[in-house]
Amino acid sequence: MIKAYEGQLGAARQYLDAVLIYEVFSRENSESNILTVRILTIIGGYILPSKAVAIEGFANALLIDVLQAYPYGTASATLDKKEMTTSFGKFEKMKELSG
Repeated sequence: MIKAYEGQLGAARQYLDAVLIYEVFSRENSESNILTVRILTIIGGYILPSKAVAIEGFANALLIDVLQAYPYGTASATLDKKEMTTSFGKFEKMKELSG
């Protein structure tokens, strides 16, 4: 992660008045339930909801003045979604929840 002072020096070299520094982080998790036994059959893997999918996302931002290092403002956002899905559709569901 870039330090605020390094970002300030880089922005000063470009003759900018303010700089926006941000970071984004996400975490995915999937857990099986009792219906996982049914994925041995193709029909069970595509129809029965045997996976619990959880997505967490975090974003933070800081807008600072380059000359005085005065922070104009900060912002943060979080995302937390949980759903059940089939074993064979787990990755598609993770992509759908994170978007």
